[in-house]
Order: sequence, then C-alpha cells, then structure tokens
Amino acid sequence: MRVKVNKPRKRKKRAVNRKRSSTGLRAVQIKQLGRMKKMKARISINSINAPKQQQGGFNYTLGIGYVNRADLLRQALDSIPMLWPNTFVVDNSEHRELQNHAEINGIVPIINPSVPLSFSQTMNLLQKEALNQGCEVLLFMHNDAIAHEGTPDRLLELIRSLQQEGRKWGAVFTHYDVLVAFNMKAVQEVGSWDTNLPQYFSDNDYYRRMRLAGYEMIESGLPVTHQNGSSTLHADPYRNMVNGILFPLHAQYYGKKWDGEPGSEQYSIPFNRTF
Repeated sequence: MRVKVNKPRKRKKRAVNRKRSSTGLRAVQIKQLGRMKKMKARISINSINAPKQQQGGFNYTLGIGYVNRADLLRQALDSIPMLWPNTFVVDNSEHRELQNHAEINGIVPIINPSVPLSFSQTMNLLQKEALNQGCEVLLFMHNDAIAHEGTPDRLLELIRSLQQEGRKWGAVFTHYDVLVAFNMKAVQEVGSWDTNLPQYFSDNDYYRRMRLAGYEMIESGLPVTHQNGSSTLHADPYRNMVNGILFPLHAQYYGKKWDGEPGSEQYSIPFNRTF
C-alpha cells in the first residue's frame, strides 16, 4: 500500500520539478541568448574595426556620421579604400537607411544608435569609440567628402611625423574639418563637444577650447572636396528650415559663452565663470 501510494506522488513531484526546471531553463536560455546577441553585436564592431598598428607605429580609427544621401557616402568611402579596415559609420538617419544597404554594409561596420544623434553627440560617440579601442588618433570624415588620390597616405604620414617629433598638436585639418585628425591626448584633456550646440558653432567652440589648452591646430592643405557644401541640409527641406530658425539662437549662445562671435571672443573661460 505504501509503495502504491508513494509511487504516484513521486512521479507527480518529479513531473512538476521537471516542468519547473524546464521552464526556468528556457527563461535563463532566453536571457542568455539576448545577452549573447548584444555582446555579439558589440564584439563584431570592435573585432572588425579593431585599430590596426600602422607602419609609423600609431593606432587610429576613422568615424563617419551619416544622416542622408547614401550615394555620397559611398563616394566618400570609395575615396579612402586604404582606411576601410579602421573605418566605421554612425547611422543617424531616421529610418536606419543603411541597415539594408548591402554595398556599404559590406565595406565597413555600421553603428546604429538607439536614437539619431546630433553632430555634437556623434562626435562624442566617435571619441568614446576611439578611447575604447585604445587609439592615439581619431579621424573624422564628412559623409559628403571626397579625399583626393594620395591624401589619406599623406595625412597618415603627417600624423606619423607629428607623433615622432612629440609635437603638442590637437587637430590636423585638410579642407577645414571635412577630413580631420584629432590627437586623443588633446581630446582627453579638452573633453566632450558641447551638446548645447548640436551642429553649427560646435566646431568653433571645440577648436577654440583646444587652442586655449595649448594645442597646435595644423592646416595640412591636403586636397579634399566637400560636395554641395552641406548636402545634409540641401537634401532635407525640413531640416534646412529648422536650421534657419535655430542658427541665430546657437549664434547667441556661442556669443554669450565666449563674449563674442567666432574670431572676436573675449573670454578665455566659458561664460567667464568662477564657479
């Protein structure tokens, strides 16, 4: 009797335990799978775009921010094939246009932020990626730029010379910052871009802060073409209209921050603050 009574109970208990164990295991597996997918996405960017040791002995990465005009982005990439192994693109388009762009996806990794970033936010992301990769130099290129033949090689050679000479340099310009190199030592000292200036005047602000910190800003004169001026605005009437409204507000902010418009600043400390 005792055996007959106990056997079913044991079987029932085991069945419940198995069910609970199976359910719990599936839940754990699902969580682990989610973590693995996130890790895989992150690792794939870092492994594909790991900084390469260049002939002169410095590590670099190149970031491109994208909003629209994939055709111009492709032309930009086609002008810098030797830099592809160290290049990645940040897709700031509203509908993640580059996700299904096989040609570009096949050339360089694409980073998709959870929300589209402004120019200043994009620059801060590029800085973070460069730091995470242990880079000494961060290159930035506009998505509507075209580097002339030989420019990438000569730019890397110039940076190589600056590093070997021990110069205290902050940035190397080509056609202004359409293609530009940043010294990560300067970046770490100067800090992040001011996100109160999402686009225009943010460059004036950042380069002024670099100069005030004692870093040399170098005009290389290397040939780079900037297609259509600002193609991002020209290709988007709404964005162009909003920029027209906000431009004077950002100009006012810059003027208050430095007590003067670009080229006529009076303050050496933002807002001349003492706190």
